[in-house]
Amino acid sequence: MPVTILAPSDSQSMAFDRFGDWLSKETFASIYSGKTEMRFDARVRYTDIFEVEHEMECGGIFMHKSKTFRIDYNDAN
Repeated sequence: MPVTILAPSDSQSMAFDRFGDWLSKETFASIYSGKTEMRFDARVRYTDIFEVEHEMECGGIFMHKSKTFRIDYNDAN
């Protein structure tokens, strides 16, 4: 992702390749039914307006019953 400047309370959406572009039907069915775990892990580094560097790590898992992601951890430094 290119460097982006955000004002206070702004947000930035991230776009990724569609699951259908790289996930087989069999794997999708297994994730959707809960037989296979799908999770995400992310690290975000940024510098605030005062030139202080910050780093955040977060992650979660796809909950097949609700068809949503649950955040398992969200740690900011």
